[in-house]
Amino acid sequence: MSDKVLKFFSQKKILDWLVWMQLIPLIFIIMTFIIAKWFLQITHPFEKSFAGGDLILFSALLLINIVTEYSRIRTSEESLLQDFELEIISTIALALSLVFLCLYASIKTIFLQYSFPISSIPIDMKIKIMTYTSIIITFFALVFASNGILRITKKIYDLKSA
Repeated sequence: MSDKVLKFFSQKKILDWLVWMQLIPLIFIIMTFIIAKWFLQITHPFEKSFAGGDLILFSALLLINIVTEYSRIRTSEESLLQDFELEIISTIALALSLVFLCLYASIKTIFLQYSFPISSIPIDMKIKIMTYTSIIITFFALVFASNGILRITKKIYDLKSA
């Protein structure tokens, strides 16, 4: 294969992954907030949408996808792809996803104990902490997963073009 063809397929794979694994699920999660705020006009839509930890579950699944993507590539025809850096990224992604799943379970359990609708103003500090924890973890997972998939794709591109 020519270098341009390899580069095109590498870029298309990255773009497909970013759109289908990150952007579209994130849009659907954010849409719950938009629907709650502007169409249902409920009180505290931001907290009610994000305090349940759904973003943390999304983050864990995103990191698990990095692990499975690397495993799939490593066991396919590119068996030459034995890279220490990618092994570290894959191991960290797996460990973080397990931590995130445990965190999701604990946050979801706390969230389910609240009676809704929450009418108290100001809103409980626990709910604010759960909400912002979900958002921060998701941002971190998006950056980590994007970096991981870019590195995996670049290694494959370098391997095939060599």
